[in-house]
Amino acid sequence: MPTGDLARHFFPASNDTGSDEVSTIRASLVCILSAILSGQMSFSPDGNNALPAILIPRPDADITAEYLLLALLSRVDSRSDSGLLVGAFALNIVGLHSSSEKDDFDRFQSLVSFLDSIIPKTMKIDLSIDRLNKAGTLLPSRDSKTNMMCPSPLMLAAGTLLMVDESEMSEGTLVDSGLKSFHALRSVIQKQILPIEFDYYSMSMPVDNPIILLSHSSSSVFSGDGCIVRVKVNHKEENKMQQTDSINGKNIDLDSFRKYWSCCRLLSTNMDSTTAKVAEEDFVVARQQDQRITADDFHVWLVLSRLYAASYGHPVVTVNTWKQVLDLETRRKSLNQTTDSKQ
Repeated sequence: MPTGDLARHFFPASNDTGSDEVSTIRASLVCILSAILSGQMSFSPDGNNALPAILIPRPDADITAEYLLLALLSRVDSRSDSGLLVGAFALNIVGLHSSSEKDDFDRFQSLVSFLDSIIPKTMKIDLSIDRLNKAGTLLPSRDSKTNMMCPSPLMLAAGTLLMVDESEMSEGTLVDSGLKSFHALRSVIQKQILPIEFDYYSMSMPVDNPIILLSHSSSSVFSGDGCIVRVKVNHKEENKMQQTDSINGKNIDLDSFRKYWSCCRLLSTNMDSTTAKVAEEDFVVARQQDQRITADDFHVWLVLSRLYAASYGHPVVTVNTWKQVLDLETRRKSLNQTTDSKQ
């Protein structure tokens, strides 16, 4: 079924492209993600979940929610012979559980439970030195005795959301099996390729999975292929506000979010020639202002612009979409710098 027909099938009350209802659902989804990230809302798969009637503005959580949504919609559109991926986007959320307080654990658990409820297939991997060092943890391999493959949690169906929790990572030494697992995970994150080891040779299997890494500080397996977003630690005053106002909050329509994710993730987007020219000019100007900006940054911006358009149900990246993505990037970098200065 063509994507346009898919949108009209899921959102029949909207216009020809379904973009009006898509925009409404998108705004609601970002609001819920922000409320969970800021600790103003908790989510339980078995509970009566509602968005609080009053939310305290949290720019850090709002920005993180935007990037989290784009990461959920990411998929591999194409691969070049040189290994360049088009469409893949990994997100590292830093500081979601940056202390031992129960509030931070609740934020993390609520986020994982909510994503489990709207994404059809998810996999959560808890990283630690001990687990990585355990033979066959992440690297798929063949057992020569049984002539069977030893499965790996990285062997996932296309579209499965991979969530990597690094909160238990600490200093330590990786043995040979640990290094192999570490490099297998890094390969999936950076290249969307899963290495498979046989007795006398190895092979690579292309994968296509949205990836979210959650860590106390910068991820140990994340080397810049994507974005780093930091979330502040909870304020207890906000938790009290959440507990008071959630009674009169708005109920959550999980089914609409599931339809939204299924439709928008399949949407193919293109950039018209006018926008492409503007993008090239903006990159040149950005390079002149900051020599640290590279072609890799430009590639991330292009990927984000496609995902941003798809998140609104739009098949074409316009100049307005491109400018909105650049503004989002500016706000993200400003947030990270502000958070770093306070640590």
